[in-house]
Amino acid sequence: MKLNEIVLGDMITIHAFTEGEAAELKAYVKPLDDSVRMKLAAATKNDNFVAIEMVKAPDKNNTEVLFTDIDCDLEVLVYHEEQLYKFDHVIIPRATLSEKETIQLIISDTDGLKFNRRNAYRVPVGVGGELEIDGNKYPVTIRDISRLGVGMIVPATIDVTPGQDMKVSFEDATGSFTLPIKAVRQQEFGGNNKIIGAVINPSYHDAVEKYVAKKQVENSINSPKKEGPAKEEPKENINTTD
Repeated sequence: MKLNEIVLGDMITIHAFTEGEAAELKAYVKPLDDSVRMKLAAATKNDNFVAIEMVKAPDKNNTEVLFTDIDCDLEVLVYHEEQLYKFDHVIIPRATLSEKETIQLIISDTDGLKFNRRNAYRVPVGVGGELEIDGNKYPVTIRDISRLGVGMIVPATIDVTPGQDMKVSFEDATGSFTLPIKAVRQQEFGGNNKIIGAVINPSYHDAVEKYVAKKQVENSINSPKKEGPAKEEPKENINTTD
């Protein structure tokens, strides 16, 4: 996906990374006439951009965020047609449309990376939880989870049969769940433990899918940032007025 394919109504989130910190900011598409877009493309020498309203900081004064004044790395997340895309190596200059109107542009030389939201896509979790079987509760580690199923590390003394009804509960910074599940398989793991794989009750699939998508975003934020292709920095302010 390219930035110039973003449309009004798409959800845009900007992550600004400074040393040791990350800020999350919302952005909103600014519709443009074709003639204005052509002027901006000529001024930036790049037609892969989306125009947005001036980004405001989440403070009581609604301070405008001027990214050209901040020493930070940027990435942009976009929900477009129920799919999540990530754009790295972006720049966000200001653009003056008239004496009374200034906007910002998100510009990139690369396409957006589509996040994997297939039903079977699993993300690692690695938090403690509780497994309930026939009224008995056991400590477990949630190994990974997808929209359809969950993998758990449990003591080797726990034994389940395929199709057995269970319930698992866990909580982390991304979400909190108590999920009705049904055992599918079990296998030895590290001598004193085993892995139990289970399918999740379908009524919870949508909620878990949102959790999985959020975990992918968090993994992206916490992963080392890669250097992008060298490109000419734009002027601090792009002026399209006559």
